[in-house]
Amino acid sequence: MRIRDDVLAGDLPAGSSLGSEAELVARYDTGRSVVREAVSLLRWYGVAHMRRGRGGGLVVSERGPNPAASSLARWLRSMHTELDQLISLRAAIEDHCLAGLGELREQDERRLERQLAIDLQRTGIARASGSHNLHTLVAELSGNRVLALFVAALTTFTHESLAARATTSARTVTRTAAAHASIVDALLRRDLAAARVRLADHLHHDVDGGP
Repeated sequence: MRIRDDVLAGDLPAGSSLGSEAELVARYDTGRSVVREAVSLLRWYGVAHMRRGRGGGLVVSERGPNPAASSLARWLRSMHTELDQLISLRAAIEDHCLAGLGELREQDERRLERQLAIDLQRTGIARASGSHNLHTLVAELSGNRVLALFVAALTTFTHESLAARATTSARTVTRTAAAHASIVDALLRRDLAAARVRLADHLHHDVDGGP
């Protein structure tokens, strides 16, 4: 479905409206039943919703963990998985995603900059709880959707575990923001080696509470 693909491509910032149902039918030259099915899928993914009134219609939502990732995170909790067991796994998967990252397109760079700006606007626990979006985005840009799903689930589990422990200090939040900015800077400079080193350092020192 082209409607779904356009939203999931991530080029549209949160709050963007694609138009009313009638406008979507006309733009994509399809039927109302197809539009409604696409809208239902996008709502289930958590990436768009219908808003009434002026400027409403199908509106892009701020990206969060998708339902499949949330379900996997819940399964990990039900298995009494220890957070420390997952940090090394996260590091290995995310490094693999970085290693497979191809040439960034202009729209990819805009997505990274936009997500970093969102992270930096957050404060306190709100920033920490939302900062997994950058990790998931980098995994998505690698083109491996399976690994991107695992990254989304593992980062969701990580931040929920930290929130339960109440261990997310202001110092950790500040270090996380600085680490994300450093990783994005390396990616935008096409310095993949530096990005991989900075990511590993971030996961082992900022996320797991190391020195």
